[in-house]
Amino acid sequence: MKAIAFTRSMLVTLMLLGIACSDDDKPMAPNDESAVGSVSGVVTEAQGYALEGVTVTLGGRTAPTNEDGWFVFTDVPAAANAVLGLAMEGYFSAYRRVDILAGDTTHLPSVELLPVAEQNIDAAAGGSASTADGDGTASFPANALVTAAGAPYAGTASVQLAAALPEDDYFYNAFPGDFEGEAAGGGTVPFVSYGFMGVALRGAAGEALFLANGAQAELSLRMPSGALRFAQATIPMWYFDQERGVWVEEGEATLVGDTYVGQVQQVGIWNWDLPTTDICQVTGQVQNDAGQPVVGARVYSQGIDCAFADQVYSGADGSFSVRAIKECSAALQAIRGSIASQSETLAVGSENTQALPNPLVLDSPAFSITLSWGAEPEDLDSHLLIPMTWNPTYDFYHICYFSEGSLAADPYTNLNTDATDGFGPEIVSGTKLYPGTYSYYVHHYGGLTTIAASPTRVTLQASGIYRTWNANTASGTFHDGGGYDDEGSYYEDYWHVFDLVVSAQGELSVVSRNRVVVDSGEGPWWTAGVTIFEESLRSAGKQR
Repeated sequence: MKAIAFTRSMLVTLMLLGIACSDDDKPMAPNDESAVGSVSGVVTEAQGYALEGVTVTLGGRTAPTNEDGWFVFTDVPAAANAVLGLAMEGYFSAYRRVDILAGDTTHLPSVELLPVAEQNIDAAAGGSASTADGDGTASFPANALVTAAGAPYAGTASVQLAAALPEDDYFYNAFPGDFEGEAAGGGTVPFVSYGFMGVALRGAAGEALFLANGAQAELSLRMPSGALRFAQATIPMWYFDQERGVWVEEGEATLVGDTYVGQVQQVGIWNWDLPTTDICQVTGQVQNDAGQPVVGARVYSQGIDCAFADQVYSGADGSFSVRAIKECSAALQAIRGSIASQSETLAVGSENTQALPNPLVLDSPAFSITLSWGAEPEDLDSHLLIPMTWNPTYDFYHICYFSEGSLAADPYTNLNTDATDGFGPEIVSGTKLYPGTYSYYVHHYGGLTTIAASPTRVTLQASGIYRTWNANTASGTFHDGGGYDDEGSYYEDYWHVFDLVVSAQGELSVVSRNRVVVDSGEGPWWTAGVTIFEESLRSAGKQR
């Protein structure tokens, strides 16, 4: 398998962003809803392993995750609170609300899907099922299930469950929506979560089942050991509205021993939460590594000894004010695209406002190149030539799947994932730009159809630049399968997308190439007199 290894620590340091510009490089207005942005992310299961083949949906579009768990949506209309859905057989579906910013990328560094426990019950007799760890249980009375058409269902029913408690390491990464909801009495209120559970029903043929009108299921969830000291006799329950991506208060649960038990009238995702007014506004500033303010960074606040989270965007001067729970330690972190600051821990006191002593510092962004396509061809590859000014022995450093580079040393550029089963994404990003010309190519490595027949798209984001190219607009003719024989010679298709020119003063300009290059053995970079440096992986299947 042709793939690149990466570590979990790389997930928040891979894709770099700049301020958006249109195709003529004029800045876009940040709130211009006719402008577009990107959404990317990494999906794992609860043990941290990447999940391939997760179906991700956003605004009517779908994209699967690749073998490294990555997905990307490019050219998405700017919008606030768009709902992102993630589904995969054997796992409970997850949902996130995301802001799509003009000319920017919203990156979700780790979304975790919970594996479901599946147990059968007799719908006519009723029955109970529990999660694998026993933390959650769902019980159904006799003759309580119906089909989507409302017809009574009396056969064997599969109950699928998954639950997460605040004490679980994956709790925040698996939590759907925000830590606030629509209260039964009106208005939106913040809450502290005591845990959540998903429940789904399937018939013998795999069809979705529901609770009949007037029927109720009993859901119970064990309370985290640390939460029992704050436990109340009853606690509100909240249902997750998947269409809107919001929690809605519906009913309450009663404490029985160490478990809250409640009656519900629908299956889905339920949350045991306690509304709170003990809110502290934590203020601070986001800076880059040069000490300059960073605008538009997302600032996260996550409770350490209470389950609450909030996020805001830094203002024009880099300042922010994010919520945390009083008398509860919180971890604060800033992220711009997928460049993340170090996490700062704050012991939140009883004050209404508290300042974070130190700024949240982000690395200075440089550039990001995103390649995505359709199911075919199976394997397209990114190739970037970097002017190798730090070593005059070579003209260019070659970034590609067998020479992935590094963000910690020269060339300060990395290919984060190599997609070999269609769709992408492949993302090349860097934290430093060298004077000279960067050249970017897409190679048809394997699979049927042509590069142009697939919805192949490349997006470049750099300081002051946001550009997109579609392969079906390229000049020249691509070949089916990427190669062909002509009198015994083998040829391969490359799409020369653009050159990025960096002046000695650090000013950037883009030369759109957008043309087909046919490699007849010399290759687009093996020009006479040009020397290329690459770190080839010499294991089987990882060399041309």
